[in-house]
Amino acid sequence: MHPSLWLASLALIIASSAHAAEPSPRTGQGLRPIGPALERVSAPVLAQGDPAPAVAGAAPIAGAPAADGWLFTTESGLSKAGDAVRAWVADAPFHGVVVALDPAAAAWAKGDDRAPASRRAAEDGLLAAAVALATELPADPNPRHLLEEADTDLYESPDVLWRGVPPREPAPGLADEVRAAAAGDLGAWFEQRLPQVPEYGALVKAAHRYDALCKAGGWPEVEGVKMPRGEKWTDVDAKKALQRRLAIEGFYAGEPTGEWDEATAKAVARYREVRRLKERDWYDNDMRDALNVPCTTRLATLLLNVRRWRHTYRTTERTYLHVNLAGQEVFYVLDGALKSRHRTIVGSGKSFFSKRLKRRIVRNATPIMRDEVSHIILNPEWTVPSRIVREEIEPAIAKDPLYLEKKHFRTVQSAGGYTMYVQKSGPHNALGQVKLSFPNTESIYLHDTNGRGLFRQPVRAFSHGCVRVDDVLQLATNLLEADLAKEGKKVSYWALKSITDRNAGTVYFELKEPVPVFLEYYTASVEDDGTVAFHPDVYGYDEESMPAVLAAMP
Repeated sequence: MHPSLWLASLALIIASSAHAAEPSPRTGQGLRPIGPALERVSAPVLAQGDPAPAVAGAAPIAGAPAADGWLFTTESGLSKAGDAVRAWVADAPFHGVVVALDPAAAAWAKGDDRAPASRRAAEDGLLAAAVALATELPADPNPRHLLEEADTDLYESPDVLWRGVPPREPAPGLADEVRAAAAGDLGAWFEQRLPQVPEYGALVKAAHRYDALCKAGGWPEVEGVKMPRGEKWTDVDAKKALQRRLAIEGFYAGEPTGEWDEATAKAVARYREVRRLKERDWYDNDMRDALNVPCTTRLATLLLNVRRWRHTYRTTERTYLHVNLAGQEVFYVLDGALKSRHRTIVGSGKSFFSKRLKRRIVRNATPIMRDEVSHIILNPEWTVPSRIVREEIEPAIAKDPLYLEKKHFRTVQSAGGYTMYVQKSGPHNALGQVKLSFPNTESIYLHDTNGRGLFRQPVRAFSHGCVRVDDVLQLATNLLEADLAKEGKKVSYWALKSITDRNAGTVYFELKEPVPVFLEYYTASVEDDGTVAFHPDVYGYDEESMPAVLAAMP
């Protein structure tokens, strides 16, 4: 290797073997239950057997003294603080929170009752609602390193963090804090208590927009076509209907022309992109099906993801890696700014029915978890997990005695006498040529792949559980550059590529400051231009949680 590549500041450890694996060899690792299929929902109806969301603030505040003076009411109605409480109670469902407004407060606000005793009841009721809002609106970050069932080792949905969880108890002294805030700008005070991540605010804004669309009637269904390709499509009325439908969600601007023009082609391409359809430049029946998903279903998906963001792992981190398992992308944010964005391949969503557990199981789901990337490994070797050995390697050897040689495997005897299969480093390796390691009990990590063609697929759920990353060498370069910059040192993409091209052995780079990595699950997101993207529910988490969301729809 050229001497310039050996940077004195990097701790390089040449290793003959990197004991990296995809899913852990533990029995049952990666198995995850999914709920029964949810039929398309076009109205906010609570499914039988699903509990209604808990309602906060309906009961008086135990031990809270009455307010001195009138903070929330005036002789003729509500004060600025009272108006703020009423507005936030109405807006709370858009934040995944349901707060009841006391009937006396509602009556006072409407002018139905102006008796002095009723004003006191209204004042107390508004204070109770304000305390409930102040209790429920703040973020509740996920405290668990890994979402996994304790008794089965099955991975859990992110919605276990909120679904069926009772309202939080008000903190001691919170009523006094609310009174103090009511003397100023109570609405701004509530705003400051919300989750302070930009994705959250963008989703809430999108939910308001789709709520308005739904209340205005949503959108009509569009029909499929037999001859969809561009100018060959001769049905002018059908093309106008498509243009009007795309305009409702902001993909097409102007009056419908009935012509397959550049604006229509761009609108179709953009819609297909953010709805995770195959990359085509024409309209067909898979796009028709996406367009015909009811407005209320789209709104419910947005509100479901708002709830998930309220329990994100992220708190005040300015630099981190964020993997959206449903969106199948990883975002590297450096000091608060997006540095790079990469397509990923995540754990397969294929399932089977377990007779023992009496439910459907997703075997290879990637877990929701948090950790820290501590090492970048070039030219990694792969020690195959026992489950993959049992289910894939041994059957392949039985069919082809030369399988191990063809796939560049060697065997190693473990201390316990077990035969381990280790795939040599190089472009043929299942991990590719780069691995971003964050040691964890699940043996989950980010890595390259020798099957890069799958990154072109719109839905990329094919792995055994680990996360494959497109152009991961660039991501590795970005991480190392930022790490070394703190010491005034540099590294280049081409220096790292030279190491992988030579494949002279496994090379470890240790990050001086490990980078937090968050693996989470969001089936809706908002692009920088405000376009709402919906992602596939590859593990069935939405199906399990949608009834509870629909029950609390605004």
